[in-house]
Parts: sequence; structure tokens; C-alpha cells
Amino acid sequence: MAEFLAEAFDPLLDQMIVGIAVEEYGEEQGIRVSDRMIDAEIVNIAAFHDAAGRFDNAIFKRALQAQGLTEAQLRQDIARSLM
Repeated sequence: MAEFLAEAFDPLLDQMIVGIAVEEYGEEQGIRVSDRMIDAEIVNIAAFHDAAGRFDNAIFKRALQAQGLTEAQLRQDIARSLM
């Protein structure tokens, strides 16, 4: 069981470390993900769409609250993933 957990956990830890390193490097180099790029990613997340397939801000807010996330945390996660 411990071996299984290590095999599952190690790649996730590596991915997190690489993500943070890339983010730090980007900041040092003056590279930044624009708010517009982050907005585009958010409106394309299907979980935030209404029955007609359009982005719905109320659904967005409820989904964040249900996950215990703030909009700032989500935006930071998206920025890191786009870096």
C-alpha cells in the first residue's frame, strides 16, 4: 500500500514543484499570464455554463463556494497552468 501511494504521490509532487519553479522563473523574467487569458480559460470551463452552454457568473460563484475556493485562488491556479 505504501508503495502504491508513493507511486501515485511522487508524480503529483514533481508536477507541483515544476509548476512552482516555472512560475518563479516567469516572474523573474517578467513573464506574466494576462488577466484576459485567465478570463478566457474561466469562461471555457463547462462546469460554469448554464443549460444553454453559456458562461453563468452565478453558477461560477456557487461552484467556487462548493469547492471552498476563492476566485483569486482559481485565477492563480489557472495562471500557473498557463505559464
